[in-house]
Amino acid sequence: MDALKSALGSAPVLTLPNFSKPFQLQTDASDLGVGAFLLQDGLPLAFVSKALGPRTQALFTYEKEFLELSVNSHNHPPFTLHHGVIRYSGHIWVGNNQQLQQNIISALHDSALGGHSGFLVTYSRIKKLFCWHGMKQSIKAFVAACSVCHQAKPDRVRYPGLLSPLPVPAEAWQMVSMDFIDGLPPSGHANCIMVVVDKLTLGKSPFEVLFGRSRHHFGITELAASPVPDVASMLAERTTMLASVRQHLLRAQQRMKHQADKKRSKRSFQTDDFVYLRLQPYVQSSLAPRSHHKLCFKYFGPFKVLSKIGTVAYELELPPTSSIHLVFHVSLLKPASSAVPAVSARLPDLDNNMQVSERVLQSRLHQHGNHSVKQLLIKWSGLGDDLATWEDAD
Repeated sequence: MDALKSALGSAPVLTLPNFSKPFQLQTDASDLGVGAFLLQDGLPLAFVSKALGPRTQALFTYEKEFLELSVNSHNHPPFTLHHGVIRYSGHIWVGNNQQLQQNIISALHDSALGGHSGFLVTYSRIKKLFCWHGMKQSIKAFVAACSVCHQAKPDRVRYPGLLSPLPVPAEAWQMVSMDFIDGLPPSGHANCIMVVVDKLTLGKSPFEVLFGRSRHHFGITELAASPVPDVASMLAERTTMLASVRQHLLRAQQRMKHQADKKRSKRSFQTDDFVYLRLQPYVQSSLAPRSHHKLCFKYFGPFKVLSKIGTVAYELELPPTSSIHLVFHVSLLKPASSAVPAVSARLPDLDNNMQVSERVLQSRLHQHGNHSVKQLLIKWSGLGDDLATWEDAD
């Protein structure tokens, strides 16, 4: 009885796989058939076998073992071996080589053939040729992190940033707005009008809101009005008027925000996040001077978020040479996946303490403020052409 229990307990049975551990595939071949075993820690997980026909029996032994990769069964994926290349359902199998995966995605996305297409086009182009585990997620992450796509393409979302109305003041003249109407014909020594609007009394005269009644023009009062009004009732009417005005303003703000947010999207950032900044290239030139404004990127950066101002504005860490304000609305910002700058594949020669210019590769006219400056692309000694720099001709 003990011998029977030992035989049953030690018999080779299939075990369950542990996907956190490596797998091992063993193949074997004979004159009449081929077989394969999937092992883990020396224990069998799955097996498959297939008889050979007259045509394949004449192959060499190692060729018969490779044939096992093309065996189709319920427990084995449809792999094939063609001219030394492993294919999965007709596509080249890349495996877990992450560097090769990144090179393939870069070749079909960043190159002139890829044209920095979106995720769907890039994924459709790659899956026609290659295949590996997690390919869709890898392509989506690569395209989402492409800095060229972020800077060159518009933001395909609803207007970022929800409407944030100003608070309704509790008293008159607590919050005012000011504007100028200019371009008018001269009148005396003036050619513009300054307009000051109180936010609380917008739509009604300040006198009516403050005192609860209309002004008396030329000292003429209505017949039903009392010449000596009660002070207490006057203050009560004033309080009621102020409360009514604030209630109407709050209701109008809520209605306006509800309608405006239907065409907007919520977007927020945290301190130390990196974002791209959308600016008009023709207007500014201190942040990042560029020679061809029409064809240059519309987004600059990435820049680091220093702090949040209010609910929809952020302070950015701009270069010291910029002469623009540091606070921007959230609608001008786009999230950046990383702030790692692109580096050259070659390292400079550290043995040479000083490089001298060898030759001029190109020349251009660089717009600097209101005048153009001639610049030369200098090739330095001991460095390759990819490390050449633009220098002023002067």
